[in-house]
Order: sequence, then structure tokens, then C-alpha cells
Amino acid sequence: MEQFETASMGQWASLLCELNHCSIFKVLGGLGIAGLCYVSHSAGELSSWKLTYKVVCICFYRITLHPLARFRGPLFSKITDWSIVAQAASGDRHIMTWKEHVKYGKQGSFNKPPSLRCYVLSHGIGSIVRIGPNTLSFNTASALKTIYGSRQANVQKADWYRTIDAGSKAFSVHSEIDRSKHTFRRRVIDQAFSERALAGAEGLILEHAQSWIECLGADTSESGWTPPRDMNDWCNWLSFDMMGDMTFGRDFGCVTKGEHRFVPGVVLNATKFVYVVR
Repeated sequence: MEQFETASMGQWASLLCELNHCSIFKVLGGLGIAGLCYVSHSAGELSSWKLTYKVVCICFYRITLHPLARFRGPLFSKITDWSIVAQAASGDRHIMTWKEHVKYGKQGSFNKPPSLRCYVLSHGIGSIVRIGPNTLSFNTASALKTIYGSRQANVQKADWYRTIDAGSKAFSVHSEIDRSKHTFRRRVIDQAFSERALAGAEGLILEHAQSWIECLGADTSESGWTPPRDMNDWCNWLSFDMMGDMTFGRDFGCVTKGEHRFVPGVVLNATKFVYVVR
């Protein structure tokens, strides 16, 4: 159990830490304040006022004494993970997280082109935001490299990654959280992402990009304009064709043949489900 050495706050902080790690209050942390009524029926000995008092203590701890309390973020996100669930269910989590970085993030150093750097500085977009009681969001390239690029990184994937492949039990390099098993999978995958392998795929990528441009420019009218295109869909189709060709030796035919265009939507819906399960 986490201990605090401050003499004047020691007992109080220890109580809060104990409550935060107690199993029933882990449930409350996930359910949020809205789950009080339901949990109170299964609390047994706990009277309603004691339950309310302890939930208030948890909220106070997570906002003021929690190890991540020094990081800024929305108040609701500091108390419960339900904010992430709501954002994921809306389908606009990437936009909401961006806005949170604009409002709450600490200003970081951005190695970007001058125009983008000016945009970042003028909008005050920061590098670290607390988006959950135990969750921080980073938006810098250096953080990405530190967390995911180094095999010696002092990080551990959360258990929720296992929900991605829970049905098949065949965990991928993305969903495997056991370090030794992940190392083996990554060693195999690394061969496909070496500089030499990526350079060898350049011709294939350019071929798909050229076909994509030609299909986008099809049905051009006499005025020089094509019918309106949904670029979100077209970019998804290009990505899936490239991934299919590089992985299976054959593309999905999304761009040139109009086949299997439902696949990106299925993946998106599955991703939303995983976030809600998380």
C-alpha cells in the first residue's frame, strides 16, 4: 500500500490510499458517482452515509493527493474513467482529447515545421493531460518513442489490451502484455519494418498511391470537377489496400474494384466496442 511520510497528513493520506485500493472502491472508481445507488444495495454493512463519505474521500484523494494530481485535466476525468467511455461512445474522442490538450496540457517542445510550430504555440497545445484517475495522455513524438520505441521502457500495458483478442486467445504483438511473449512476436515483426524492408516496399506504396489518384480523378466533368468524394472513406480504402498487399500479397480491392469497402467501418465499430469494454 502506498504510504505518505508527511506527519500532519500521514494518517489521513493512508486512509485515502487504503480506500482507493479497496476492491469495492475500485468498482466505484469505474462506475463513478452515478453508480452509488446500485452499489449501495450490495454494500451490506455499509450505511449510505458511510458509503457517501468514503466516495467523497476517494474523490478528494484523486484530485489532491494522488501521484498524478499535479497534472492538469478535466475534473470529471480525474475522478472516474467514465469520461473516456463517453468520449469513445461518441466517436469523437480524438477531437475531445485534442481540445483537452489545448485547454489543460503543459506546453512541450515540438520539433515541427515553422508553420505548424506557430499554430501549436498560438493555440497553447500542451504535451501532457490527465484523462483518467490513473491515465495520462501524451502528444509528443519524444513520448511516443520513449514509451513504444524502447524495449527497456519502464512501462507495462494494461490488462484491457487482452480484451482485443479475448475471443481467439491468440494475442498479437499489439495486445500481448507478457514481456517475454511480446518480445518474441516483436522480433518476428521487426523483420518487416527494418529500413531495408520498408525501402523495398516503396514501389508497392507508390503504385497504390498512383491508382488511388487516378480513381479519385475519374468521372471528371467538362468543367474539370469530379463528383464530391468523402476523403475519410477514400483514405481508409487506400490504407487497407496497402496493408492487405504488404501483409497478404494481395490488396482488398477497395480503391480500384470497390470491393470490401465495408471492412474499415467494421474495424471502427470494433474499436469503439473495445474502448467501451475498457
